Amino acid sequence: MLKRKQYTIYLFNLSDFAKSGYKLYSFDLSDNQKIKIAENQVCELIYKLTNRQYVEDSENFIDELFFVQAKNTKQDKEALRYIAENGLYLNDKKYVRFARSSSMARRGIISLIREDLYDTMMNLITVGKWHMQDEVVISKWEAYCGLAFSTCLFVDVVPEKICIVPEHSKIITDFIKSYDISQDKIIEGQYPVKVTLHDGMGVHSPTWGTKVAKALGLKEVPVAYQIRLFPFVKGMTFEFDFKTFYREKGIKTIKDKWGKEWDIEELDAIWSETVFKGKSWFSSYDEFVKLRKKYYHPLGMYNIGIAKYSETTEKADKMTKTTYQYLQNLNLSGRDLIVLASYTKNLVEKVYDGDPVYTKIFLGLLADRFEDDADDENDRLMASKVYQAIMLNSDVMMKDPYVKDFIKRQLQKTINDMKLGRFYVSGRYSLVCQDPIYFLEYAAELEPQGCLQKGEFFSAGVEGIRATFRSPLIHSSEVGKLNFVNNELTEKWLGRYDNIIVVNCYDLTLQKHGGADTDGDTFFITNDEKIINAVITEYKDEKGNIKQNYPVVDINEGTEQPKKAKISKESSLQYDLLTLDNQIGKITNYATFWTTLGAAYGNPNQYDDKLVYLRIAQGMEIDYVKTGFRLAIKDDIKQTEKPYFLQRYKYNQNYGYQKRVWYAPLNVLCRDIEKWEQKTFVWDKWAKCNVDLSGRWLLNLDLLDTDEAQKIYPVMKDLYQQFKQELSQLKLESANAKSEEEQDMLKKKYQYMFTKYEYLVNQLSDNKELLSSIAVYLTYIENKKYDKSYLFPWACCWEGLLLTLQSKQDITKELPQRINIKQLEEIKENVEVVEFLGNYYQKIKLPYTQNADKYIEKVKAKKQKKIANKQFDVVLVALTDNPENVANVLQNSEVVLKQNFYASKGVLQKGIALYHNEQKLASISPKNILFYDEEVGFVDLNDYIDHKAKISVEQIYANSVKAKLQLVG
Repeated sequence: MLKRKQYTIYLFNLSDFAKSGYKLYSFDLSDNQKIKIAENQVCELIYKLTNRQYVEDSENFIDELFFVQAKNTKQDKEALRYIAENGLYLNDKKYVRFARSSSMARRGIISLIREDLYDTMMNLITVGKWHMQDEVVISKWEAYCGLAFSTCLFVDVVPEKICIVPEHSKIITDFIKSYDISQDKIIEGQYPVKVTLHDGMGVHSPTWGTKVAKALGLKEVPVAYQIRLFPFVKGMTFEFDFKTFYREKGIKTIKDKWGKEWDIEELDAIWSETVFKGKSWFSSYDEFVKLRKKYYHPLGMYNIGIAKYSETTEKADKMTKTTYQYLQNLNLSGRDLIVLASYTKNLVEKVYDGDPVYTKIFLGLLADRFEDDADDENDRLMASKVYQAIMLNSDVMMKDPYVKDFIKRQLQKTINDMKLGRFYVSGRYSLVCQDPIYFLEYAAELEPQGCLQKGEFFSAGVEGIRATFRSPLIHSSEVGKLNFVNNELTEKWLGRYDNIIVVNCYDLTLQKHGGADTDGDTFFITNDEKIINAVITEYKDEKGNIKQNYPVVDINEGTEQPKKAKISKESSLQYDLLTLDNQIGKITNYATFWTTLGAAYGNPNQYDDKLVYLRIAQGMEIDYVKTGFRLAIKDDIKQTEKPYFLQRYKYNQNYGYQKRVWYAPLNVLCRDIEKWEQKTFVWDKWAKCNVDLSGRWLLNLDLLDTDEAQKIYPVMKDLYQQFKQELSQLKLESANAKSEEEQDMLKKKYQYMFTKYEYLVNQLSDNKELLSSIAVYLTYIENKKYDKSYLFPWACCWEGLLLTLQSKQDITKELPQRINIKQLEEIKENVEVVEFLGNYYQKIKLPYTQNADKYIEKVKAKKQKKIANKQFDVVLVALTDNPENVANVLQNSEVVLKQNFYASKGVLQKGIALYHNEQKLASISPKNILFYDEEVGFVDLNDYIDHKAKISVEQIYANSVKAKLQLVG
């Protein structure tokens, strides 16, 4: 399967530049200021323009581009004005403001690109259209240019024959609620609503879909792909055998938006013009294709991006965590929530009780995410190591003090999630599609009927009523109660639409779900009866009247046209200033206040008018970066207090709770989880175990009784004491960390500390088992009364631990083997089967040898790949020729790292020199021998003697050269 590339760039706070006179230098920066960004058009183009090759598992640092984080402060606004005129300087190179995606705009992120690349890159991401003189809606222009930052996989299977059919809008008259801006009042009743059908979607042929799957390296062909045909084409395309469909109707050709007639048999795809975001800037789709070929063919970038694709129900999650936004908008009591949470409680208790199969599955699921890229990589990697240890000897390792402490922390995370309304229920997230038969009928200028009528929905294999949700969710009417049906047409044409929700074209379902469209939006769908029955279809208003819970639809949409302006520095600056003040989080919290207040008295809709207003405001706020329009929140709606569960466990504040809502359902659930935790989990008692037994299994006594061990022991003991002191300090800081920024910084501090001591310990010897045995002796035996974490050997000497366990592993092991539904039905009665998050596992015992060496090599190989071709800042001294001559050789040749000895204050010191053709060129400054990299930990160039390297010269001085060193291979 094709793997998404990962690049590295700098992310700065805008204030960092302002404080330094708008100039920064890389030697003043830390790895904490680097971030990963996934494969996108901008990064790919920069690599093409600079003739660089992507190296898998390496840093792939891009110094031609960086991001700045701007906040809604006077200082940052002034800084943005400065940037618009003057740009910023990094390492004495000028950078200018570049494109922004809608997501970046909402988060206050601004990209800057090296000035010499700006014109070329703007030409490429707009195929030359940025020079046009016409006035445009700047917010939309920015959003469409920002599509170049969309994360996707690039494949060379561009659909060459695409018919772009005209947008189809219709009026649907139905009962709705809304806020009328012109009248400043909430309205309710039957209103005509203009809707755009098939917004952001189209269909493709099975042949083309198969080509994409093959290019992505997939074993199965997905039904749907979210595509990015840069620039300006964005949407979701669904497989449909439209050639056979039209053939049966005797239709041979269809016309596109510009009147061109297409032979259906030659087409790869038929897409709505709503997919083609830049349509107004092109005379036809043919012009778009011509310009794409002109700009992208020379660079080898004439391809298509796949942002995501559909999964089958079999592969999709069977159980999914709820959110408090979903739960608070249902007619559920606190007792109902407690019942719903019981499944997750039971899983946690099974692991807590030490069930070996449940524990192995639990740790295995964490370990499976080891390959993912996310913030909790340390936990995933440690879960992988712990899982390996348990697989080597489950009886002993399940009782190991560190292993138990690690499992405890993972269980506590799950428990705290439950306090915030995040627990598992039956269901999954499915992509949304709108009746493709209706779409094809309209495209052929037939009278469209479709395959679904009003109130009907389809998903292969699903029949009956389901509840559906879409985030963010403000108002209870946004929760769907959909009736899934099957008929001759769906059976004939949509049989592969598994895990796809097909919506009809006759009602306001998409508008009801927060104004969803079909360009890649997903709904959470569940068959849980308790949730389905709790969907609010009617309610009592503040006066006690029974009212229907009509969908909230924005009737103001399109009543005001955004202003147009010419593309310029000034118009981009005004856009940047406009987007600094993001209100989405505040609006969500206001809605939580009013929903919680009503729910405390049994009616989440009690303050319906306020919630309708907030729902309209939220929709406008989400689109604010595109439209420039927002709804001011009225003073009587602004309430900043948060309910207990949210204030206590999301914002980590034990004060200032919302009043009069003690019996709100989510508060009731939260307190129940607290009581259950206090009653069930006696962590101190649970953590008690036979430390001596575990220590003996982790020790290689023969290695301890050696001269080398006696020499290493006192040095490691000092490191162990320092480790404990630093760990205590970080735990103290953790207790006081409240904000997300503080918590993120602490994660990095922990990571730095662990990698530092892993490096220092492993410098003492190449014998990994010897090091781990000394560390275990210090922790498990000598200091077992004082050290309750037992973390030191696991953080610093995990390789040796696994090698020691490997030599003592169980011959026969009990393993959980995952089985499918068919295997489950055929299974014998005497075989024990367990269910975990909707998947089934049978317990099997068999002779099995776990190979720790292979696992260690896999981890080390992954790290070495990342180190290979990573760039390190170095200063080169003791030059053997004048600096210009040395720099010239370095810049154009491959060099070799050699051991070098030099005298310092009368003492012979060991250093590293760079050689070319056996001739010494320069020495590396002693300050640049050891590096810390957030991604790979500590890198010591002494470990790479006789290794080849490339040098990129950055600055030449009188007696030295500043450069970047890149290890090769």
